[in-house]
Amino acid sequence: MLKKGIYSGTENGEQVCLWRPNLMPPNSETYYGFSKFAMELNYLPEEIKEFLPLSDSRFRTDQRLLEDGYLP
Repeated sequence: MLKKGIYSGTENGEQVCLWRPNLMPPNSETYYGFSKFAMELNYLPEEIKEFLPLSDSRFRTDQRLLEDGYLP
């Protein structure tokens, strides 16, 4: 059985899990298999907009349209 994660062997031959991936979000197929973290990278909360520079990539029109589901 293949275990997903990173394991380290101990002196007595046991394996200790050092890291295990999180479960994928239910709609990850819609987002190209992205994790929850990757899906939220472009999220732009209203309360921080005024503090961001206009050059922030989250303000790009093409990116916003893609995020909103508009595919030309």
